[in-house]
Amino acid sequence: MITYAPMISSGVAGPLGAFHLPRLWLKVSLDAADKLAAGYPGLGKGYDQMTCDALGLEAKALVDFITDTKPTYVQFEAWVRKNGKKLTKADIHRHNQAILGYNHDDASRKEILAEVGLPDDGSVLPCAVDLNNLQDWNEFHAKVLKGDSQPEYPVGAESFAGDHPVPVAGAVLPDPNGEGNGKPTKEAVPAT
Repeated sequence: MITYAPMISSGVAGPLGAFHLPRLWLKVSLDAADKLAAGYPGLGKGYDQMTCDALGLEAKALVDFITDTKPTYVQFEAWVRKNGKKLTKADIHRHNQAILGYNHDDASRKEILAEVGLPDDGSVLPCAVDLNNLQDWNEFHAKVLKGDSQPEYPVGAESFAGDHPVPVAGAVLPDPNGEGNGKPTKEAVPAT
């Protein structure tokens, strides 16, 4: 059976504006279809649970909805708008800042950099979004481009694989008072 690494970054938002929500939909959708690559949780304890908590979503209900209905992303987001308890612009802004501000611990950072063949010399941003993207791209290369049937994962990858976000060019971030400036960023915003 063909499986897929979730290639939507945690730094991507849909129309609602919440980072990681499209990735969460993709991961749970792939898991429900038994097509999620090994090492990635359908709904994990990291960014997945963080997103559910921040938006006031019940994780089991979310998984059940996706498993039972196999929604498009737009249909999923409509469900989120109906069922989420914390969806103000300020709530979403706080969530996005938390996603962007999360860094992996030193051991996880070192493992990911070693896995993708980069030195741990400070030349790569420590943001979990960036490191997790490197991990996803490595997985995609191994399984799809190179054709390995069994990609290698670092020890303990299941505790962090697939739970990340990346600030992307063109993102429009609302401010803490719930007002967006309506202007997209010109380049990726570094995590603080």
